[in-house]
Amino acid sequence: MRLESIDGKKKVDLNVEGVFLEIGLTPNTKPLKGLIKLNSRREVPVNKDQSTTLGGLFSAGDVTDVEEKQISIAVGQGALAALTAYKFLIEKKQTNSKSD
Repeated sequence: MRLESIDGKKKVDLNVEGVFLEIGLTPNTKPLKGLIKLNSRREVPVNKDQSTTLGGLFSAGDVTDVEEKQISIAVGQGALAALTAYKFLIEKKQTNSKSD
């Protein structure tokens, strides 16, 4: 992995197999603008299974409206969101197959 300074003057190569990035205190939900309604802190409201009000959109981590912002919580949310997305896709495939 290569890290680069904001001005591009300094580059550092790291030999790693995974990366966790901290993005700051403001959730980066710009890509979701207009897709779903965010809360007053621009966080994604999620249900207990990490689903959102938009079918097929799941969210996890610090961009969600969970109170605690900790990596261990985000990891658990990510696992749950993946399982929920998998169920969603299986159900969608079964529904589409029945209509064929």
